[in-house]
Amino acid sequence: MGNENAKDHSRGFGLRVLGVDKNSALLHAVALFEDFIIEINGYSDLRNLKGDVEFLGGKSEKITLKVYNLISDATRSVVLEQGYDHAISLEQQLGIRFKLEDLECA
Repeated sequence: MGNENAKDHSRGFGLRVLGVDKNSALLHAVALFEDFIIEINGYSDLRNLKGDVEFLGGKSEKITLKVYNLISDATRSVVLEQGYDHAISLEQQLGIRFKLEDLECA
């Protein structure tokens, strides 16, 4: 028997956090290279994410992220206010840089 939490993430894709903008709400909420965003507002099919921000809702809505940390092998929720109403990409909306990766290979 292994760690059940790790087993949950053995398959699937996540957005590895590579950089955080200095004015991002995620500045002190995520760890570079160790954290993977595995769900955004209940949307977990990140492999097919096209980069648009329409599924995030309006500017007044909150964004709920499920974040998996590779080092602690734990998942946590991070809630933040909408970022920029003029954002045209997910990276701009969240204020981060990321790379889609298979969690099993990470």
